[in-house]
Amino acid sequence: MQPDLILTPFGENATPGTIDPIPETRGPGDDPQQATWDEGFPLVTMTPLAAGGIPPKGQDFNGVLNAISEHTVFTGRGGQYKWSSAYVTASGGYSIGDVIQADDGLNSYVSLVNTNTANFNTTPASIGVSWALYAGRKTQDQATETLSGIAEIATQAEVTTGTDDARIITPLKLAQRLATSSPAVGASRNARMNIAAASASATWTADENVVKTALGGSAFLLSALSVSINTAGTGIGGMDTGLAPVSGDVALYLAYNPTTNTRGLFGQDVTAIVAPEQYGGANRPSGFTATQLVAVLKTNASRQFVISNTSGRKTTSTDVVPVNTSAGLTLALTSIAQAVPKNAIRVSGTFAAAATAGSGGVSTTISGFASGLGSQSVAGYSTSPNGCNVPFRDLPLATPQTIWVTTALAGPGTGLFTVTVKEYEI
Repeated sequence: MQPDLILTPFGENATPGTIDPIPETRGPGDDPQQATWDEGFPLVTMTPLAAGGIPPKGQDFNGVLNAISEHTVFTGRGGQYKWSSAYVTASGGYSIGDVIQADDGLNSYVSLVNTNTANFNTTPASIGVSWALYAGRKTQDQATETLSGIAEIATQAEVTTGTDDARIITPLKLAQRLATSSPAVGASRNARMNIAAASASATWTADENVVKTALGGSAFLLSALSVSINTAGTGIGGMDTGLAPVSGDVALYLAYNPTTNTRGLFGQDVTAIVAPEQYGGANRPSGFTATQLVAVLKTNASRQFVISNTSGRKTTSTDVVPVNTSAGLTLALTSIAQAVPKNAIRVSGTFAAAATAGSGGVSTTISGFASGLGSQSVAGYSTSPNGCNVPFRDLPLATPQTIWVTTALAGPGTGLFTVTVKEYEI
């Protein structure tokens, strides 16, 4: 139970002459019965008068009780002691756990060491070393990169603005900022891969690439890239598992380990699937938590990458002719799987329509949609096998590895209709 507070120091309004200040030690000329903080009441005040004793002075009793009760009143009203050079000189410094208030009264600090003589008021560098913030709030105690202290949580607007260096960002607000401001996964600058001859090895170079832990997740911008893959091995720098497929498709993933600041390239057999933008398999190299799909390449019967050149998201490869027919076709579903992977969203190449001498008009029409939407055509009047041969560009694919073909021949003779795929975009 809290006792009644002492509101007035003992003898605060004593009659002059009835209270004396108590000295630290006895000085020359002091009365023999003088009380001191060093000795208390001397022995003479406790000796019988008949034996030469001298009674203690009432002024000393008032002085002692006044001095002690002043501290009782000070702490009772919530007062806290400030740093004292006199105390440091007399005691050798503060001890671990001592709590001292700053001169301005706004903060209190706890001593972290014994014999602590540092004055945090005049030496703020001692805060976080020999003193720690205990209570209160003050601008100088704002947490920094080198000073422990307090910090305010930033608002979403402050995080979005990105100019405040004094507030703390929570993981949620950071994730929301990244989701709205970071480049899309797959973004790159001057990204290239050239395979001049069929090979199990290839090298990806780029001025910069974006990798992420997930769509909308943490993003990392990797610069000055030159990373290689050899499908004869596994792990980073090889396949995720197993061998490259025979005459299939390999997805190449740029990967980053944020713990070791290591980047690398690895492959996955995606002949039967559409490769996701972040690696989605069960064999991701350990620690490489951020990935980016950079290319999907075709392989030959020897499990090697075919001749190709990739720039950004587009790959130019050896010509493949998925359509070579003399038949009349009307929106005929045609597979181009031997030319492009399932990830291809657009294809480019050439198409032709020709006929034997004496025939009339010929045409070839291709579309990435069963409805014929967005079709591209070549048409002309052919009197020789040379016919009409023109390029088509960026034909969108609604269904992976599939186009629809329509051919027409007017008049007698035999037609010849071809489609050659030269390039695809993922």
